[in-house]
Amino acid sequence: MPHEEFIRVVIGFIEYVLVNSKITLNYSHVERMYLMFVSNAVTEFETNAFFALLIKENDQAKSKERRFLLDDKVRNEVFTKIFCNN
Repeated sequence: MPHEEFIRVVIGFIEYVLVNSKITLNYSHVERMYLMFVSNAVTEFETNAFFALLIKENDQAKSKERRFLLDDKVRNEVFTKIFCNN
């Protein structure tokens, strides 16, 4: 399986689980994913796929709480601790 296809499958599976279950990602999950898909990325494709996952909206959300795949607290932590390197 080509690398890009593998990344699509992995990100797609994570998205599927987040949309179709009550499972959520916490900051440490996203931090580990950031290290894999951005810091240690093999290609730009995986970095772009990861960033797309971070901002992805849940089209099937029935409430504002689950509008994004990542909840507000985790998105805030990712922004302040990773992107701002606070």
